[in-house]
Amino acid sequence: MHRLDIAILKTIIYGDIFNFPMTAQEIHHFLIHDEPVNFDTLQQQLQSSEFLSQQLCHDDTYYALKQRYDLLELRTQRDQMMQSLFPRMIYYGRLLSYFPFVELVGITGALAMRNPSSANDDLDYMIVTRSGRVWLARAVIILLVRMMRFRNIEICPNYVVASDQLVQSRQDLYIAHEIAQMLPLSNRELYQQFRKQNQWSVQQLPNATHPLYPLDNQQTSKFGLMIKRGLEFVLSSPLGNWLEQWEFRRKAKRFEKQAQNPTASAQIDEGHVKGHFNDYGHHVLAQYQAKLEALDIDTYTYPLQSVGD
Repeated sequence: MHRLDIAILKTIIYGDIFNFPMTAQEIHHFLIHDEPVNFDTLQQQLQSSEFLSQQLCHDDTYYALKQRYDLLELRTQRDQMMQSLFPRMIYYGRLLSYFPFVELVGITGALAMRNPSSANDDLDYMIVTRSGRVWLARAVIILLVRMMRFRNIEICPNYVVASDQLVQSRQDLYIAHEIAQMLPLSNRELYQQFRKQNQWSVQQLPNATHPLYPLDNQQTSKFGLMIKRGLEFVLSSPLGNWLEQWEFRRKAKRFEKQAQNPTASAQIDEGHVKGHFNDYGHHVLAQYQAKLEALDIDTYTYPLQSVGD
C-alpha cells in the first residue's frame, strides 16, 4: 500500500462518520496526512490505485467506502437541499456581522461542508467579538435567534469568543477539521489571524490552509455600519461594562450544572461561550479510531489532548 492510499482512505473514513461521500477536490483539501500533496498526484492515485479500487466506490463525482454506495445518492439529495440553505446561511451570517461588537462571523458545522441533514438544518456560526464584550454581543444575537424560531429558522451561535482568545485549547483532528472547514463571512484579516494562531491544525490537515469554498466579500451597508457603531459607542461605557459582567454572571450560573456533564466540552468564561454540553467531537473521534483499527490502519492522527497536557 502506498502512503497516499492510506491517507485517502483515512480521509474518506472520517467523512463516512458524517455520511459524507467526497469529491476529489474535497478529499485533497481535507486530506489527513503528514505532508501536503498536490491535487494532480492525489487524483492520479485515486484513478490508478488497485488498493483504493478495492476499498472505495464512486460515481462521476463522489467517492465513498465500497459498502456505502447508498451515500452517493444521499449526497446528491443534500446538494439539492443546499440550493435553498446556502443563500439563507449567507444572509443571516452577514446580518450577524452588523451586530454590535461582532468582528468576525464564520459558517461552521454541516453547512460549511455542504452536508445538511434536512432542508431546515441549523445555521451554525462561530462569532468573534471585541475583547470584553463577548456576553453582551451574544445577548443581542440571542434576540435574533428567538425571533427567527417563529419562522422555523434555527440560528445557532454555537461558539462566541473574544478576539484575543483565538487559540484553541483542545487540539485534535476534530477541532482541526472544524477550523479548516469554517467559511469566513467578514473580516478576512481576523480570519487569517485565527488560522495563524492555530497553525497546529495544518499538521493534521496540511492541504487545508484556506477555505475550500471561498465566499465573495459582502458589499458593506453604510446604514448597517452606522447603527452598529452607534450601539457600540453607547455600550463602550461603564454601563456596557456593568451589563457585560451582569450577563456573564447570570449565564455562567445557569450553565454551571450543564457544564459538569461528563461528556461536556463547554468553555464558559469571560472570553468564551462554547456551549458544547454534550461533546460530539469525542464521539466522532472514537468512531474514527474504531474504523481505523478495524482495518489495521495507523491512528497517529488521533491525539486527543489539550494544550498543556
